[in-house]
Amino acid sequence: KLFWRTPLFITNGLTPFIIIPIAVFLPMMTSSSSGTGANDITQLLNMPNGRLIMNLVLAGILAMTTAMNSISYTAFSREGQTHWISVITPVSIKEQVDAKLLNCVAINLLLGGLLIVAFSLLFHRTFTDMITVIVLVAPAMTASICVDMALDASMPKLDWITPQQLFKR
Repeated sequence: KLFWRTPLFITNGLTPFIIIPIAVFLPMMTSSSSGTGANDITQLLNMPNGRLIMNLVLAGILAMTTAMNSISYTAFSREGQTHWISVITPVSIKEQVDAKLLNCVAINLLLGGLLIVAFSLLFHRTFTDMITVIVLVAPAMTASICVDMALDASMPKLDWITPQQLFKR
């Protein structure tokens, strides 16, 4: 609830999913040697292995956006001064960690799914291409979320007053 109710958390979670694809594809769509826009991407898609290369590029972009997303590396620290509630709640620590992992994965899947749909519409990808990208990015996404959560669990910052202090650490 804290993630969805706090605009700073939402904007910091959405920012990588907006900026990174634009930063990667805008130069490819606007610059080319012959002066025609989107020539680089068209050439890439017309190559013999262009579909596979494009799927790998899309999976890499999604993996990078997930790794740079602030949702998982603030999973424990977001509790802040209400951390005592998690300590006294009669729920096992494993269930709490699983719930935090599920929350991070669900949010990243939602944002990543929207990005995959946008890529599919923009670059005319097929349904099998979308499934291929999801299969390629799922292990990388889960691994980066687990690493980020482990770092936050080992050094949580629970004494913040405003969300800006949490992100400035």
